[in-house]
Amino acid sequence: MKKILIAFFLFFVPLIFVKAIELPVDVTADSAILVKKENNEIMYSKNIDKPEIMASLTKIMTAYTVINHVGDLNERITVNENDLRGLEGFTVAGLQVGDRVTYRDLLYALILHSGADAAQTLALHVGGSKEHFNEMMAADLNELGLKNTHFVDSYGGSDYNVSTSREMYLLLDAALQNETFKKIFCTNKYTLSNGLQVTNYTYVFAQFHGYDPKFILGNKSGYTPEAGLF
Repeated sequence: MKKILIAFFLFFVPLIFVKAIELPVDVTADSAILVKKENNEIMYSKNIDKPEIMASLTKIMTAYTVINHVGDLNERITVNENDLRGLEGFTVAGLQVGDRVTYRDLLYALILHSGADAAQTLALHVGGSKEHFNEMMAADLNELGLKNTHFVDSYGGSDYNVSTSREMYLLLDAALQNETFKKIFCTNKYTLSNGLQVTNYTYVFAQFHGYDPKFILGNKSGYTPEAGLF
């Protein structure tokens, strides 16, 4: 079931290239928002203040917090067993115990491949513990003024990771003001220091929906049975 639709690609794409923009449109998602970035005009909205389970859209918050709190993204860390524990059933990028990678590597694996292993590794090495990283995310949310958004893990596995279409738009808008995040979000392929290559799903999504991929520079998807498809 499709629960939420946030038109992230309109941060980059002129409206003349987007199909089926004529309003009203038939949107089957429970919640949806379509925003024209040039003036932040809401072109379409549906239940934009309704709380929904965020699934892997949580990783946008993880990246935002990591970038805000890590001074040197090129610092290398070693992946350990605890970093990869308890992620059965979730999408992983393919990190292995003993891998030496940078925080920047992990951010690419987080956003492009939606790797839960990258998310948890970042949370544990940046926050020192899952609990402290959650506190860091909460502090960043408070600074952004997002009152209806709450995350309890770094990768979107919990049904208690909730937000609204409006607030996820505001979070992404804030994240894209950082050039590091924007570059990662708009990248198609990246090779980590350990040789692992990650690829985003923009091309596949664009082809499936009949769009020319060159006009869509970034996206973030998410899915769990409880949350539905993003």
